[in-house]
Amino acid sequence: MALISARLKFRRLSLSDYGNMCALESDPEVIRHTPHRFPIPPEKIKERLANMVSKESEYAPLGIWVAETHAADFVGWFMILKRALPFPELGFMILRRHWGQGYTTEACHALINYAFEDLQLPGLSAVTDSGNTPSINVLTKVGFKLVSESEGFDSALNKTTPKKHFELKR
Repeated sequence: MALISARLKFRRLSLSDYGNMCALESDPEVIRHTPHRFPIPPEKIKERLANMVSKESEYAPLGIWVAETHAADFVGWFMILKRALPFPELGFMILRRHWGQGYTTEACHALINYAFEDLQLPGLSAVTDSGNTPSINVLTKVGFKLVSESEGFDSALNKTTPKKHFELKR
């Protein structure tokens, strides 16, 4: 199954994405709204990437995809994975230089279409920090609805933080 949109093409994450992942996960602005919160050291990125790639067959047909422009410029990664949520979780992280260009919205539309049309999933969940306005805007733009808010302990920050829980149903 080829996943493609007007400006993006998608492929499965691979070990060759180490440099891309370093650029993404070492940027403090990109990583601050993720569970990691702080830039990840290169050796940890290598371990994390190897772990994600090794689990690819477990994830299928869900998984983690790299989004690239048609000129093969790395934009970021997008996922649909089973979590402790009502539906599989849609998540994403993109390079800061691609912020504000509509790539996240475009990629989310492509993955939502894949989830609903190809996989026939009944819905998707998404969770983000309450203060992550750009991600909240993308989620609402592509049709997700806020279903609840909660607070949970954030081990990276060593404090309780608020989260927003979204759902999109077929």
